[in-house]
Amino acid sequence: MTLLMSSAVSGNPFRIGNEGNLTVEEFHVLVKTLPLAHAPDIKWHYGNIGYVLLAILIDEVSGKTLRERLLTTMFKEP
Repeated sequence: MTLLMSSAVSGNPFRIGNEGNLTVEEFHVLVKTLPLAHAPDIKWHYGNIGYVLLAILIDEVSGKTLRERLLTTMFKEP
């Protein structure tokens, strides 16, 4: 639901330029405080939280940052 923009998490606390200012733990604390705008999977609402969660998941599973994974898989460096 999160990547489909139907998770109902309201607000968008992330702005361009401050992505690296939160640790993963701080991010988790922040997300837990965000209210739901409606019941999950009822309405569509754009937000970046799903992509931040995806980046954290990629970091944890692969042991590399999203940037490192993209550079080595999609944008192979010469």
